[in-house]
Amino acid sequence: MKLHDDFAYGWSERWQVTQQGGGEVTRRMKALHLALPPSTQAKPPYANAQITDYDPAQRNFAWRPPLHLRLNAFFGQPAEQMVGTAGFGFWNFSYGIGAKGLLLPQALWFFFCAPPSDMPLALNVPGTGWKAATFDARNWRFLALAPIAPLAFLLMRLRPARNLLWPIGQRAIGVHEALLDPETMVQEATYELEWLPQRAIFRVNGQVVQDIPVNIRQPLGFIAWIDNRWAVVTPWGHFAFGTTAPPHNQILVLSHVSIENM
Repeated sequence: MKLHDDFAYGWSERWQVTQQGGGEVTRRMKALHLALPPSTQAKPPYANAQITDYDPAQRNFAWRPPLHLRLNAFFGQPAEQMVGTAGFGFWNFSYGIGAKGLLLPQALWFFFCAPPSDMPLALNVPGTGWKAATFDARNWRFLALAPIAPLAFLLMRLRPARNLLWPIGQRAIGVHEALLDPETMVQEATYELEWLPQRAIFRVNGQVVQDIPVNIRQPLGFIAWIDNRWAVVTPWGHFAFGTTAPPHNQILVLSHVSIENM
């Protein structure tokens, strides 16, 4: 199975387009522009521009390993001028409850988040920034440790306990993160992901930036998005969510997407 779209004459019928809160998905100059408008509201509504190859209500995910993702992309503004989150890759749409019930999150993707977000899910990796990342809460380690999670949150408020316990928790939720050079975000770059039965290999412009073991076998869907949501999720139990007003137009541009089973 494969999906290929260079947006030369429109876009594939397989794309499900979502535009919320003023977010827009448009085709310009043989590229797809996912854009958020500026806002001056102190508490703006949620704004999102995204494409997926699945129906969010049905979660009819198409992709399993082994496969190869290749796409060209760039952002219309540097990282320090962005708000919210953005990225592209594969996940299981773990928000809310759909036709197939509530899913524990799984993802393999290139992911960006800006302050006030703070999600330091990998030890010694900042909680914001541009990353190659994986997450897998559907593995047996997470399920085994879930009953003691409230106690672990309390203990990890103490730094010595955090340094001891968080590597265990990180392995349990299948988190791997590699911080990427934010300078590449404003340059058109080629991003690749090889999702294999037991590994995931991330490349930027042909250079390996992350090569890690994964055991995600369940089907996932492709997503590319840009939104104004922020989130705080820390190993010591601090959780908060909200939206931020973009001070100017915020854009993610895709000029090519290719997904193919190997």
